[in-house]
Amino acid sequence: MSAGFRLIDLETWPRREHYEAYFKNTPCTWSMTVQLDVTGLVKQGAKLYPGIEQMLADLKKEYFLAIVSNCQCGYIEAFLEHYGFGKYIDDIQCFGMNEVPKGENIRLVAERNHLEDAVYVGDIQGDYDASKAAGVKFIHAAYGFGEIEDEVPRIEKPLELKEVIQKIWS
Repeated sequence: MSAGFRLIDLETWPRREHYEAYFKNTPCTWSMTVQLDVTGLVKQGAKLYPGIEQMLADLKKEYFLAIVSNCQCGYIEAFLEHYGFGKYIDDIQCFGMNEVPKGENIRLVAERNHLEDAVYVGDIQGDYDASKAAGVKFIHAAYGFGEIEDEVPRIEKPLELKEVIQKIWS
């Protein structure tokens, strides 16, 4: 049985203007929550960018460090356990803990820890958008996966982070 779908030619479709406005202003998204076994991450880890541990050690001497992620519970903890990075991290928050968007979780960490000023480091547009929603500064980890539409401070490798933070807060 045919579902009755027909291909629409957007060039001649009379409702094109409505479709494009809706498509642009209300993008369709979906999410899924599942239980995952992270024991493999604890045992095997993941490939790290060069300089990550040195960056964390240097920053920990002067700054409060937290990880905020859209991941499920267990991922951050598995990562920290595998690499022994827990000694550098003061707080963690993820979507799996409370099922709220990253921007709200960034704000939650800042409020919970009485941070008057904060900077979020991320590599995709969604990270930048979350930092704006949380009202915190942003640094683009340009060595990561994405681009940022606006002009923002950026780093090309992890060991540049401390210098860029100092410029932002000077």
